[in-house]
Amino acid sequence: MYRFCFLYIIIIIIIIYLLVFISLITTMDFLSHDGFRSAVKIPFPITEGIPSLPWGRGEFESIHLCGLYHIRRGVYRQTNALNEIIAKSLLFGYYFISPILVLGFSKTLEHLNLFVVSMLLKVTIMNA
Repeated sequence: MYRFCFLYIIIIIIIIYLLVFISLITTMDFLSHDGFRSAVKIPFPITEGIPSLPWGRGEFESIHLCGLYHIRRGVYRQTNALNEIIAKSLLFGYYFISPILVLGFSKTLEHLNLFVVSMLLKVTIMNA
């Protein structure tokens, strides 16, 4: 009985996490460098729109990972559908998987809670 409750809670958390990050990726203006960094206190140091990867300098650092807004205006100036899919995949992989690997599950939930609260505040302010 308790095993199923725990499983349902984990599934619900994962679904919320996915929905939040999919909405994050598709919200262009919110992904701008300063807005994203101030609304969500992400644990990765950011310099000039490119986060330094926790496992060292890699080839993906040449791509602006702070948001699709930067990808469209920076590296991918002529964005087509394929580039957009690549950009979204990179963002999803970086912001969804690396916090779990680097910070552990509890820290990830903490940052998710901060993000959900900031999104709710943003929606409330916009609707007021």
